[in-house]
Amino acid sequence: QGDTGFLEWHVNWSSEGDAVMTSKDGARPEVKLLPKTRPDDFRLEMEHINDILDGKVTDSPISLERGLDTMMVIAAAYRSNIEKKVMRIDYSKGYTLEAIEAI
Repeated sequence: QGDTGFLEWHVNWSSEGDAVMTSKDGARPEVKLLPKTRPDDFRLEMEHINDILDGKVTDSPISLERGLDTMMVIAAAYRSNIEKKVMRIDYSKGYTLEAIEAI
């Protein structure tokens, strides 16, 4: 959500795939369908992890820290939705729920 519009990602919008919905300045929302099937969701990531385990890849953007960062953002978004407030993540407090605070 923004001051002049919004962008929303809808997982499983239809049997054909996901959708992105956007609107700006009060205009009627536009929906763009992103065709895909659920088996495709993590196929490339799993192939990459398999290549790491097989020793074919030594440098990877996948890390525990990145996964923890992602979970903190998801937790902050969940809390924001419940409390209807903007949240900030204070990473100096570590990967804890106490690091998520309303602003």
